[in-house]
Amino acid sequence: MMRPRGEVRQALLEALRVLGRAHYRALAERARVGFEAARVALKNMRRCGDVVPVGSARLPGVCKPLVVYALGTVQGLANSAQAGAVARVSAVLGWWAAVPLPAGPGPGGVA
Repeated sequence: MMRPRGEVRQALLEALRVLGRAHYRALAERARVGFEAARVALKNMRRCGDVVPVGSARLPGVCKPLVVYALGTVQGLANSAQAGAVARVSAVLGWWAAVPLPAGPGPGGVA
């Protein structure tokens, strides 16, 4: 079972649903979270596929262009590199649970 999403992540996803596409500063302002918290959360969300970069934008007074994000097509574990490993482990555990136990003495050698 996966850990539930944090408050910052939920707020950023909701802000992205409202804005459609935005850079991290606009998302942080809309979600009312700190710029650094938004930047780190978006980096993690990008890694797991919740958001995807769709371009860049320049802001006055900012030297580097900012990455513009949009919602990912598939969110969460389904599109991550771990999905195949999770499916294989799940199949093995399902097989193991279905294997009948041998008849014989119970726990402690008592029948």
